[in-house]
Amino acid sequence: MTTRSSTPDSVGLTPTRQPRVCAASPRPFTLAAERCPCRLTAGLGRNINVVDPDNAPISASDNGHYADPSVICRPLERDEIVVIVQRFKEAAARCAEAGIDAIDIHGHTGYLIDQFLSPLWNRRTDEYGGSVENRCRFATEIIAAVKEGAPGLPVSFRLSVDHRFEGGRTPAESLEIAKVLEAAGLDMLMVDEGSYEAMDYVFPPYYLGDNCMMDSVRDFTEALSIPVLGCGNLTPERAESAIASGEMAFAGIGRALIADPQWAAKARSGRARQHSPLHPLQPGCAWATRLWASHSAAR
Repeated sequence: MTTRSSTPDSVGLTPTRQPRVCAASPRPFTLAAERCPCRLTAGLGRNINVVDPDNAPISASDNGHYADPSVICRPLERDEIVVIVQRFKEAAARCAEAGIDAIDIHGHTGYLIDQFLSPLWNRRTDEYGGSVENRCRFATEIIAAVKEGAPGLPVSFRLSVDHRFEGGRTPAESLEIAKVLEAAGLDMLMVDEGSYEAMDYVFPPYYLGDNCMMDSVRDFTEALSIPVLGCGNLTPERAESAIASGEMAFAGIGRALIADPQWAAKARSGRARQHSPLHPLQPGCAWATRLWASHSAAR
């Protein structure tokens, strides 16, 4: 079980959604599960849900806000980046103290870290922009800070390897990024797809089919030496065969457990065909359907 994304700092914080581990320990999560990784995010940046008219949203560069392009984001200053990286270190230390077993860094969906990674949103001319290595600097500094704050804990990174919209990042570009993250000491890569501009890949609906991201998962497994986790409407049979064949090291199952909490137990006991597919209006997932609909309307 992985806790929902929590932000170590308030710079990119959305007022209504993002829990924080800035002032409090995530110990309650570890009491609820024997093994519990914690996901840390730098915030939403240009995707922030609520725009405060007195405080411009932040981003890697002066990007238009996703929902209202007339609102221009304020590029993060260097000293603000330093503060955020330091907060990741402090949050990682609290996670370790609380008994968290691993830490996942959220670089997916076009959120703030992803905005630094992508040349579409990162047009900086300092050491955080330009080359692949420079655009990865924010992420690699966070990886180093988390490892320093929580020595010995595995660190994973959730990367959108295909933004799935014109002008967004492609798998070839993401592979370059993944290699830089691996060289920075990353322990595992979570391969995912989508962005706010392609929200259907963030919450894959029926029409994308089962196992809809396995091609990307396989390519990244072949190119990297660290373990790769795959996700995207995985069926128990495909998840099991992909792990057995070495196409991926781990299967990421999230909202499918809302539809069928016995997903893993059925797979283990040979009852995989009895699993219940996710329905978008089930309790606990309806918010995702509403979010997808609202962003589709905004496009």
